[in-house]
Amino acid sequence: MNGGRAMKRLAFFFTLLIVICSLDGCGNVGREIPAPQSAFSASFSLGSVIEANGRYLIAGPRVSSGTESGPPAPFFQRHEEAIVQVNSTNVSAFTEAVGSDIEQALTSSGATIHGGGIGGQADIKHFSARYSEDEADGVINVWGVRGEGTSLTIIVLITES
Repeated sequence: MNGGRAMKRLAFFFTLLIVICSLDGCGNVGREIPAPQSAFSASFSLGSVIEANGRYLIAGPRVSSGTESGPPAPFFQRHEEAIVQVNSTNVSAFTEAVGSDIEQALTSSGATIHGGGIGGQADIKHFSARYSEDEADGVINVWGVRGEGTSLTIIVLITES
C-alpha cells in the first residue's frame, strides 16, 4: 500500500512540475515587446467613418468585416472592408469625405501626417497617408472600388511598426 501512495505522490509531483513549467513558458511569451500601436489605429473604425458620411449613401444593404494580423513585433496590419450603396454621382464626393475624415482622425489622435493624398480612376478611388504618432510609424491605404449598380466596396489597410 505504501508503494501505491508513493506512486501517487510522484505522479502528483511530476504533474505539478509540468504545470509550473508550462505557466512559466506562457509568461515568457507575454514578455515579448509588442509593436507600438498608435491611438489612431486602436480607435479607428471604418463603420464610424461611413456613418459620418451617410448623406452620400442610398438605402441598401451594408456589409462590413475586418481582421488584425501579424506578429506582436515589429509590425502589424489591420484590414477593414465594407460594401455600401452610392449613386455614381456621389462616389467622388463620398470618397473625398472619407479621406478627409481619416485625415481628421489622424490629427485628432496626435499623429503627424508625412505624405499621401487622394487619387484614382473612374472605377477605383484611392486615399493614402503616411503618419507617425509617439513611437508608431504607419501608413493607411483606402480603396473605393465600384461594383455592379450602386455597389461600392471600401477597403482599408493600416500597417504600423
